[in-house]
Amino acid sequence: MKPGIVQKIFKNHFDAYRKTRVLGKRQYHAAGNIMTCRASDQGYHINACSNGDYEVLVHNSCKHRSCPLCGSTETQLWLEEGSARPLIAGIFMS
Repeated sequence: MKPGIVQKIFKNHFDAYRKTRVLGKRQYHAAGNIMTCRASDQGYHINACSNGDYEVLVHNSCKHRSCPLCGSTETQLWLEEGSARPLIAGIFMS
């Protein structure tokens, strides 16, 4: 799936969806983050080279775990770190 597809679906259809459902604060928060991730609503930072010849404005990500743009990366890293650790740590250590 292309990046931004889920974000576009949320932007186009969330208002209609929320009118037909009772949503909690957490669902509104997640939807809001997904819709504004890497947009001007989240703010921005400037990446620049050390000698100042090159600067680029980069919109901040929401870093919400449900966000497919940035949360999936964090989730994948967490899963990879967890799989490296033994499930039962310390039992066989004396």
